[in-house]
Amino acid sequence: MKAVDNKNKRKATRKPFGTATDKSANQDFVTYAEEEDYYRQIVQIANVAIVKFNKDLLLTEYTGNAESIFGYKKEEVIGKKLDKTIVPRTESTGRNLVTLIKKLAQSPRTFEFNINENITKDGRRIWMQWHNSEIRDNRNRLTGTLSVGIDISNLINTEIALKESEERFKTLSDLTFEGIIIHDNGIILDCNLSFERQIGYERTELIGKNLLHLLVPPRYHKIMRQNFLKATTQYEIEAIHKNGTHIPVSIEARKAKIGNKIVRVAAVRNIGDLKKTIKELDNYKNHLEELVLKRTEKIKHQSGELKKQNDILQFERNQLRTIIDNIPDLIYIKDKESRFMNANKRQIRHLGKRRLKDIIGKTDFDFYEKPYALEYHKDEKQILKTGKPVIAREEPTVDDKGKVMVLLTTKVPLYDKHGKINSIVGIGRDITEIKNTENKLRERSEKIEKLNKKLQESNNKLEVANKILHERKEEIESTLEQLKNAQSQLVQSEKMASLGILTAGIAHEINNPVNFVYAGVNSLMKDFDDIRPVIEGIKSLSSKTENAEKVLRNIEELKKKHEFDLAYAAIAETLEDIKIGASRIGEIVAGLSRFSRMENEKWKSADLHEEIDSVLILLKNKYKHHIEIVKDYYEQLPRVMCHPGKLNQAFLNIINNAIDAIEGKKGIITIKTGLNADRVNIFIKDNGKGIANKDKLKIFDPFYTTKEVGCGVGLGLSITYSIIREHNGDIKVNSVEGKGTEFNIIIPVKQS
Repeated sequence: MKAVDNKNKRKATRKPFGTATDKSANQDFVTYAEEEDYYRQIVQIANVAIVKFNKDLLLTEYTGNAESIFGYKKEEVIGKKLDKTIVPRTESTGRNLVTLIKKLAQSPRTFEFNINENITKDGRRIWMQWHNSEIRDNRNRLTGTLSVGIDISNLINTEIALKESEERFKTLSDLTFEGIIIHDNGIILDCNLSFERQIGYERTELIGKNLLHLLVPPRYHKIMRQNFLKATTQYEIEAIHKNGTHIPVSIEARKAKIGNKIVRVAAVRNIGDLKKTIKELDNYKNHLEELVLKRTEKIKHQSGELKKQNDILQFERNQLRTIIDNIPDLIYIKDKESRFMNANKRQIRHLGKRRLKDIIGKTDFDFYEKPYALEYHKDEKQILKTGKPVIAREEPTVDDKGKVMVLLTTKVPLYDKHGKINSIVGIGRDITEIKNTENKLRERSEKIEKLNKKLQESNNKLEVANKILHERKEEIESTLEQLKNAQSQLVQSEKMASLGILTAGIAHEINNPVNFVYAGVNSLMKDFDDIRPVIEGIKSLSSKTENAEKVLRNIEELKKKHEFDLAYAAIAETLEDIKIGASRIGEIVAGLSRFSRMENEKWKSADLHEEIDSVLILLKNKYKHHIEIVKDYYEQLPRVMCHPGKLNQAFLNIINNAIDAIEGKKGIITIKTGLNADRVNIFIKDNGKGIANKDKLKIFDPFYTTKEVGCGVGLGLSITYSIIREHNGDIKVNSVEGKGTEFNIIIPVKQS
């Protein structure tokens, strides 16, 4: 471009952007025009879209690489609304973009930076990062918005893919057999289910705890701390299980960056550098604004067309400066000798410097290792020689701290007004995170494939194991059914044994009252024979027509003759004796009835004193000659909800054992009852031979007996224990060998 002053034409001398001059105002204007040309070239190289729109959302400018990004030609969109061209009405996330851009048009500063979805001419959805600036007229009135945007679709899609991959990886990590733990210098941040199973703790018990203090023996603390400092390490130690046991573990650890922290294993993308870059670009913007203000002051005295041109130039410079300020890339300009002429702050910082003057006139050999510098110098020489640019080439590099980076580099030649190449503009975009993400995705995909294969193999093994378990289950069920049948037979055998014990005694007990009744009947017959003549005489006299006085006299003579009064009194005594015998037989039969009602018995309320007495009646023949039964019954003992027949079986087994324990000597069996809150206590104590210490732990075991062969199968106390437990009760025993045994049966009054 050229500029003309009031006297003559002057040739403009191009200066790199950001430099100052002490020339006249007209010459400054020429410099600005040429810088504008440089800025426009940089914008084209940087692949950014520039749009301007007014408060009614009508597009008024459409430059930069907007055509290549959105597919519309400039004439297709100028004068049309944003939501009818490059902005969809609704984002794929559901956000209303029409409302958003209306608010943006009214207050661009509120939306200085924003990321939203845009749409191309062919209907593709792309993600753009925009920087929005106000456009104001000479009266400082808001007339429109300037937006500068870059396509970040690849970055957004990569982040989405990484998030989905992390979710899949998290799910697989919980299914894997290996434990996974994430910690920050020993402080536990997270773990998977397998780690919980291995170490015995739940996740909530681990998070926030120091793993050295909780899980690692002291002798391993030193090696653990040393490994915390290594990027990747593998070693073996012992870990402390929750139950206190030590278990050997193999640990493979890697460092990863989560947020602003370096932790072990987990990693996320860090966007802190992007915010820092924006802040630094803002500082650079402010610096450029200060330079513009100073230069503007120098040309304020210019009038007319010069002022108008200066205003236009200032406006365009502000636009171009905004673009440069919002490009998070490395931007630089080199001369024909590959010496730095200019650079943005991102490039300066990348080279390890703070100021532009620290790199001006220097080459890549002053900042990079020789192999890198030679490669860059070779590319630039080829561009200067052929004029062919390098577009979007991936190049390895290192920053000032020695960190290896991958840049997507574009280098193009700059031409002077004669069409000759006099310098090179280079732009490098940091794609290190994207490449790392691609590598992680590839590695995780491989891991997922391996895990899927292992899971399939495990599933096949589980199917085989399930088939074997099913077969074994059928065998166990068959065996269990056989055991139930055998148990039923043994219980019946034990019951028959109990009945066998009772048979002889019951026969003897019933025989006495039966003989008593039989003798009474004989006596009654004899006495009736004595009074029969009197009765027949009375019948005979009652049929005669003699007077009553004579009849009565004859009856009295018959009564005296046959001793009627004595026979009549004897009959009354004999009937009372028969009644006593019958009552005794009734008691024995009632006891047998109680004992026989065990099968399919329902819960019912019962008087435990009556149940114990019925058992004593059945066993009376076994103890009546040598054992004294002492009853200490609690008078206010409540009725108990129970199976009476089963409790009778339990009482009979214990009392019968007590009788057997008193071998041929005078003995005492004490039966005492009591009430403790809502539970009944029955104490049955004998002074027999007691239980040996070696037998105490076995007395409730099935088939265990100390009696002689043929005197039981050893199920008496086992059945008793089961009956008491069925009643939600308990049974305790206290025995001293040679002194006797006491059983304490505890039964709840009510069943829940």
